[in-house]
Amino acid sequence: AVGETTAAALQAVGYDVALVPAQDNSAAGMAQQMIALETEPRRILALRSEIAKPVLSVMLTDAGHDVESVVAYRTVGVPVTERIRRDVENGRINAILITSGSVAEQVREQFPVIPDDTILAAIGPRTASDARKAGLPVSVVADRQTVDALIEAVSLFPLPHAADEVAP
Repeated sequence: AVGETTAAALQAVGYDVALVPAQDNSAAGMAQQMIALETEPRRILALRSEIAKPVLSVMLTDAGHDVESVVAYRTVGVPVTERIRRDVENGRINAILITSGSVAEQVREQFPVIPDDTILAAIGPRTASDARKAGLPVSVVADRQTVDALIEAVSLFPLPHAADEVAP
């Protein structure tokens, strides 16, 4: 699995996860670690998103492996409710957590107005770069590419509406 979140999702449905890149939670990081572990040519099935570049497949093929690359899923944006859109626009939402480039695109598309004091937190440097390319001003980048680190990074900021009751 490329990252801890994906590993957790796979484990939740019963798969054993043998490898999560230790340093670089990306396709390139996964390829580098696999190439170091698998020195003999192997047959590998590489699953990827419809919008992902075939970085893993290309790097593994270049290293001598026989790789079948399959588009296994596509990212579909889920429209937010009008209430959530209103809460973001009026500043009632303290922070927006951005966990991927596709999430950044959805944030930009669904929230054309984000107050300057709303914290935009990216799960890692690559996601932060994607968010900035989407026109989002990233406030903080987690120091590790995990959901726990992302939440920890946001918790260091004052959250003025954290104790608000949920509006009807």
